[in-house]
Amino acid sequence: MISISLDTMGGENAPRAALEAALLASRDKGLHLILCGPKERLEPVIPVELVKEGRISFEDVSETIEMDEPPVLSVKKKPGASLVKAIELLKAGTAHAAVGAGNTGSMVFAAINTLGRLPGVSRPGLLGILPGKDGPVALMDVGANVDTRPKHLKQFASLGRVFWECYTDKKPAKVGLLNIGEEEGKGNRLAKEAWWLIKRSSIPFVGNVEGHEILLNKADVVICDGFVGNVLLKALEGMGELFLKEKTSPKCVFGGSLSWEEQGGAVLMGVDGIVVVCHGRSSGKALHCAITFAKELVQKDIMNCIKTALKDGEEGCQKEESL
Repeated sequence: MISISLDTMGGENAPRAALEAALLASRDKGLHLILCGPKERLEPVIPVELVKEGRISFEDVSETIEMDEPPVLSVKKKPGASLVKAIELLKAGTAHAAVGAGNTGSMVFAAINTLGRLPGVSRPGLLGILPGKDGPVALMDVGANVDTRPKHLKQFASLGRVFWECYTDKKPAKVGLLNIGEEEGKGNRLAKEAWWLIKRSSIPFVGNVEGHEILLNKADVVICDGFVGNVLLKALEGMGELFLKEKTSPKCVFGGSLSWEEQGGAVLMGVDGIVVVCHGRSSGKALHCAITFAKELVQKDIMNCIKTALKDGEEGCQKEESL
């Protein structure tokens, strides 16, 4: 049975959304959910039989990190907060993955602080999956780092490539750099220097990718800094809401829909464990899809696959450039 820890108190709709997600996920008899939050608020909503069958359990914590709290300070001041506890359960081996819709910065810092970085990684990043004309496309970083250096974009390229090859079995995964033009001299200083770093590496690099080419599958993995990636992701989600309206599916569709709820969340790449970070406005459906995504990553043994690739010398994560 796969165990997933869920921060029930993170997000704008907590704990209602997490409880709805837990009830939806409880239909999966191969899944054990650990609900992190105040037991007195959570237990009355969960059917007793789900607890007796071992499908849902509780990790009783009273502290919560709010969405507007400073990431590093909040984790240090509230070591017993629900999102911290969810990640600690992953570190302890009690859970196979952690899911939450709380303060993104706090989740990223707690994951780095508790789980540690993978070898050679200086900046973990968030990888999201988008729908493409000919299949899903990965976008990294979608919000973990608003300020990055060229070497970080190269590491994102390496991590994104390894993840995509492990997740889809497609080898080699083509990597592109999001830019304002396809020519090599385009972009700001960050883009130009990152272009050269990636180009000189062994990463299968298709060059610059313009915005309109992302969903046309010019690359399997598109790299950018977290500021640009987050704006782009939310713009696409807004477009999906505008055109899809009530046409969304009750199922979770990873990389097959513009509905952000069906995508679930983004996986935090570069830390030693599976952490799925969701929108702060996540509904029960969105959190359920994030739980489903996390379970899929566990089933694919994604962490061992990534570690093996990095151990075998994936260039972007083994060398530190000075840029």
